[in-house]
Amino acid sequence: MNKTKPTKAAAMAVVEGTEMTVPINNVVPSRFQKRTFDKDEKAKLQSLADDIKKNGLLQKPMVIKGKKSGTFELIFGERRQRAYALLGNKELPVILVDWSEERIRNAHYSENAKRADLHPLDQAATFLEWKQSTVPEMTTRELALQVGMSERETAKALALVDLIEPAQKLFREGKIYIGHAHQLARLSPEVQPLALDQCFEQKHLRWNAKLQCHEYAPIYDEPRSVTQLVKWINDNVLRDLSRVPWKLDDATLLPSQGPCSTCQFNTKANALLFGDVAPKETLCTNAEGFTRKMHAYIDRLIDQTNEKESQMPLMVSTLWSFHNLGKTYEQWFAELSKKVGSSVLTTEGYHKAGGRDKCQYERTAIYVDGKEPGTTIKVCIEDRCPSHSGRRVSSSTSRGKSSGEKTPAERDKFNQRKQELFDIKVNEKSRKTVMLAVVAKMNDKIDRIWRERIAAEFFLRCPDFDQRTIEEIMRGLIIDVEGDTSVVDNLPTVHYDFDKLVGRLKKFSDRQLGQFLHLCSFAHYGANQYMQSAVNQHQVIALAKERGVDYKLADAKARVELSSKKFLQRHLDHLEAVQAGRKSPLPHVYDAEGHSEASKGSPASQKAVSAKKTAKRKASKK
Repeated sequence: MNKTKPTKAAAMAVVEGTEMTVPINNVVPSRFQKRTFDKDEKAKLQSLADDIKKNGLLQKPMVIKGKKSGTFELIFGERRQRAYALLGNKELPVILVDWSEERIRNAHYSENAKRADLHPLDQAATFLEWKQSTVPEMTTRELALQVGMSERETAKALALVDLIEPAQKLFREGKIYIGHAHQLARLSPEVQPLALDQCFEQKHLRWNAKLQCHEYAPIYDEPRSVTQLVKWINDNVLRDLSRVPWKLDDATLLPSQGPCSTCQFNTKANALLFGDVAPKETLCTNAEGFTRKMHAYIDRLIDQTNEKESQMPLMVSTLWSFHNLGKTYEQWFAELSKKVGSSVLTTEGYHKAGGRDKCQYERTAIYVDGKEPGTTIKVCIEDRCPSHSGRRVSSSTSRGKSSGEKTPAERDKFNQRKQELFDIKVNEKSRKTVMLAVVAKMNDKIDRIWRERIAAEFFLRCPDFDQRTIEEIMRGLIIDVEGDTSVVDNLPTVHYDFDKLVGRLKKFSDRQLGQFLHLCSFAHYGANQYMQSAVNQHQVIALAKERGVDYKLADAKARVELSSKKFLQRHLDHLEAVQAGRKSPLPHVYDAEGHSEASKGSPASQKAVSAKKTAKRKASKK
């Protein structure tokens, strides 16, 4: 090879393979180089510079002529150039070649694919550019053959280009790992921010009263395992496409998203990327897109039903209530209600009809949630309906037979359930009455500042349902004494704001603070959040006995307060018996088959009525 030091004019006439020395500032990086230099690069370059100083530049950088006259573009050797510059050199020994752009590009791609220190994100960018560099574009299989990797591994590497910017930044900083990155890259950009937060342990920030939810923030120095992230994705993101009511190849349902059958977020359509998913499963990893399609399908179904029946269908839910439903669902339910002209109904608001349970008032309804959203059923919402009026509403998931007339066994079961639900309400009221009486008797002494902090810490650990119990009992206690309940109003809204909670507790009197602390210790006794199955009240009964509170009396008073007018007399008689210390069986909230007990009352009440009638007859004879 010729070894020369060309002038600016002579540089244009050099031949391939010429060794030469050029001004180091005239050498620019390759436009095909995708490497990014990390925060430790300076130390690495210094180590390379020390080696060059000791042993010389053993392998000269390779360059081509630059676009500007007198400049040179690197093909290989950017790190060597940087290290050589650190030594204060003004000129750089190079090898000048005359390669085509395609040859340079392929050489770079091949080199980068094999480089051990190349970050996976840079490798992904290189793979994508290499894949798109040919006409027509290379398939993943063809690219895999070029880079010497399996087709599946190539697909996973390519997918990293779909990571959102915050995820890429954390990945480069080493705060999430390659396993996290691969899981995130398979999700839609809309879902990735939520999933990214789940890569880390969470700290609580505040209670958002407007949105009625707790706000959290990730702790970036405490990453969770990839297994935990996968579990969160399975529980919160993946949607089963095998059960959807629309056709997967329907491109007209939501044109902006196209058909599900060829979507990149369909695990079956993108089998290379989702090799860990069972072949028989068809799942969607774009939860937001899935929801949009479901909404579009229900909108279409509403229009079709209205056109066919000349009447808007009803919207029905599988939920018992819409408490703490969430802003997204609330907005959608509001939009549905506006479109169909009626509110979305909970399970308490309709009876299933149709088939053997057909009635004259039945209407078409559409499920908007649950396991089968978008499916239609027949329901009855008419109070006057002779077939359905007075029935207890069944769960939307029940599939048993139904008829207008109940057999004796069905009637017994119905009555038992009715009694059970009433007793559940009584238990809930009784336990709170007992706790109110118990804390009213307490007057313990603990150093004030420590009591405030202990009470706050204790309250922080109480579930939301128990917090509401504590607030309700404290309000009742304060009303009895002072009448001003502002100190306890909306206590659960300061649940996780420790300083705000302590500030609220400072307004309590010493006795109130002690009562509050005791409440925190037993507010969970007999608690029944969902009020559907009975909860044993033995802890409440034991607490009442220990503190000298009459549980039976509290129970009897609760029954009177909660009873309907139809059965009120029998509950009043029961209360009278308990107050007098007499034994009295618990009264029912249903009529025995074939006759009504609503007006009979207790034996004592019947005897009193009979005596009055006898006295009236004797008076009339006289």
